[in-house]
Amino acid sequence: MRVFLTVLIYSLLGTTFASSSCIGSFELINNMIVVEAEIEGEDGYFIIDTGSPHLMLNARHFEGERSAWQATGVSGRVDLDNKLLAKFQWGCVTEKHFNAYVADLNYLEQAIDRPLFGLIGYEILKQKELLIDYEKAQIEQHHIKKSDLHRYAAPNSSINFRLRSHQPILEIELEDERSVQVILDTASEDNILQNDADNNQYTIKDMKFLVGANQQQSLAKVVTIPSLSLTNMELENQECLLTNLQHTSVQGIIGAPILQELKRFSINYRKKQIYIWE
Repeated sequence: MRVFLTVLIYSLLGTTFASSSCIGSFELINNMIVVEAEIEGEDGYFIIDTGSPHLMLNARHFEGERSAWQATGVSGRVDLDNKLLAKFQWGCVTEKHFNAYVADLNYLEQAIDRPLFGLIGYEILKQKELLIDYEKAQIEQHHIKKSDLHRYAAPNSSINFRLRSHQPILEIELEDERSVQVILDTASEDNILQNDADNNQYTIKDMKFLVGANQQQSLAKVVTIPSLSLTNMELENQECLLTNLQHTSVQGIIGAPILQELKRFSINYRKKQIYIWE
């Protein structure tokens, strides 16, 4: 059942603030954040994907018109169709009369074992400051400029990022003091690093098939990074997959395993900040 509650905030001085904040729940399935949203009057399952440019619909459930658009992922390029939508609503966010992309997302539908309607990406997510609480399995949507989230409390720390097109790019430091540019991707089941000579210094503990947006499988090495730094946060024994990232301009992807270590964080696209909260 889809649950989103609009929250009213009251100050200690008695002033009432009408809030545009919403709180909703999610399921964590195979390390992916699965929510319910309404599209064309019908409720369906979507994955929160900070690596996606917009609303990406599953071709199994939506038929689009051929277009010249392509998406580029870890494994290569995939063709996208175009679909005009009348209305999409997720919590406090409502979009009307806009174009969405359509692609084959069957591999993700199989991974979550739900009828997957699509991916919620940047153009939707940027409209609110999005707080993800892994421990409570909750998502909060806050006003992007005057966030109630910051009105009465301060975050423990913050992380700067830059936007490359629609993707949040930040920096991590590995234990050998190498700085690595990585994408923050909430829909990535794994942490991923470039399969190069520097990263092959780590002991290979296993092999794993990695499936990308073009449905192609590649065999990735599984290694454990003894320690890495994310701004002032020290993270130990992080499992990463080593694969070829030739289709991206970064050296890695921060996925669910590291994001879950943050426990409770928000992302503000306007300020290009990730805030870590208690």
